Amino acid sequence: MLDTRGEARPCTLARDSLWEENGDRDLRQAWSGAKISQLRAEFRSGKLPRQCAACAEKTAAGYESRRERMNANLKRWGRASDSDWEAQKRRWLDDGTKELKMLDIAFDRVCNLSCSMCSPEYSTSWARALGESSPSPREMPRELFEEVLASAAGLERIWVKGGEPFASPRALEFLERLPKTGFCGEVYIATNATLIGERAMAALRGLPSLGLSISVDGVGQVYDWIRGEKFARVEEGIARALSLSNIGSLRIAFTASAHNLWNLPDFMEWDLRQRTLDPRYGGAHFLQYAAEEKLRCENLPLADRREIRALSEKYAGAYAEKDLQNLWNVLARPDASAESQVKFHQWTRQMNQLRGRDLYQILPRLPRP
Repeated sequence: MLDTRGEARPCTLARDSLWEENGDRDLRQAWSGAKISQLRAEFRSGKLPRQCAACAEKTAAGYESRRERMNANLKRWGRASDSDWEAQKRRWLDDGTKELKMLDIAFDRVCNLSCSMCSPEYSTSWARALGESSPSPREMPRELFEEVLASAAGLERIWVKGGEPFASPRALEFLERLPKTGFCGEVYIATNATLIGERAMAALRGLPSLGLSISVDGVGQVYDWIRGEKFARVEEGIARALSLSNIGSLRIAFTASAHNLWNLPDFMEWDLRQRTLDPRYGGAHFLQYAAEEKLRCENLPLADRREIRALSEKYAGAYAEKDLQNLWNVLARPDASAESQVKFHQWTRQMNQLRGRDLYQILPRLPRP
């Protein structure tokens, strides 16, 4: 993972840098240097490194962790049997495996939205809303940007994140220049899909293979409130993306929170309707949950969450069992503390003020303070 500050990290959740202490920021060296070698050694010994604590906590709490999800994706992408997959993991953990094949990149924090579950760390719009008149984009250093392009030909898969990639001049430049490097793998982009304009479409057409993960956390006015943008904009973006001949997959990422659970049945109905329009539309997955105390699903009473599950059950057959089980686990968790619920309502009122509309009126079943 290369983040907006130019740090190399083992994954998006790990915080420790892989760069060596001497200040050398060579991309290949980060993949084969002393720090990553130590991580591999810990995995080989059967010990989860300290950097994996967040995923270990999620697994222990009954949620699917990012580590488990990524392992499942890697196995699926490689079309590996169980025995082949175990052998592949052993090869990756071998210090002799030096070839970097996949890269996860966030070029900057430039974003056009101020989503209720986000922060200034990932959004210049949030920084502006909180008083920064000219927020810094926090761009990846130019020399590292050029090194990534120079190394791209040997990669098999690149993830591009943000901020919002289609709001970022640096990310758009990368997508435009990437085909000229000899890269012939897949580019997977996490986007809110509200800015897929002509420049973005031209850049996407030039890629050898494309996958999109589009963030949609509700439909209608609930989406408008959470994302601060009209729902029609993301529907237009999805339609434009599906007009591309090189798109292999398009999935919807739904981040569950106490703000959108009462909208879940309507969201599922919308999602299933989209599937009938284009076979490449892969539908929604429910693997992301707002982690901040003020946003957690458990801030809704357990009785409400049970009713939401009952209303959603009629759509359950269209989704993967494990995917839905993660969601049902969240809906079954004990109620949040009274202190957490106070924070939830405080944040809801602040967002109501920012949006100029009242979520309690949009969702009449949402409990009031």
